Amino acid sequence: MPFWSWAGTATQSNAAGGAVLIDVTAGIGNVVHILYAGVVGVYGASDDISMFIVDEDNNQVVFYAQHTGTGTRNLSFPRAPTNIDSTTSSAFVSGMGGVRLVGADVKFSIGSLTALAQNDTVQLLLWAWVKNQAGTISVARSGGTVAAISPTVNEVY
Repeated sequence: MPFWSWAGTATQSNAAGGAVLIDVTAGIGNVVHILYAGVVGVYGASDDISMFIVDEDNNQVVFYAQHTGTGTRNLSFPRAPTNIDSTTSSAFVSGMGGVRLVGADVKFSIGSLTALAQNDTVQLLLWAWVKNQAGTISVARSGGTVAAISPTVNEVY
């Protein structure tokens, strides 16, 4: 299977702010097996950075991680929740085996579920195996004004 590496940054440019969400999909007839995702959010105020899977109706079906605070926030995937043992429960799941995306409807999403301020950014670094081609990256579900990302890395090899 070919290997895909991708990196890019989404910036909230609306003065009124809005959520910044970066969605990764496989596309029709393709499979993307995400092996690693690094996420960096840079915020002026206290906001969250999250990683999750959404279905074709944009409902969250799997929640991997969330971190809230000001300044620079970092998350990585795969992620093993270390504070979960047999006597506790959590809404978070482990992503130790990576995640496989098939088709165009299921999305691996990262970003902020809260409204970010103008010039706040969310960066995604992604490594994945792909069946046929690179997946698709979109910021269409973001609020406010977030331009399409011009990736700094987008290679299949």
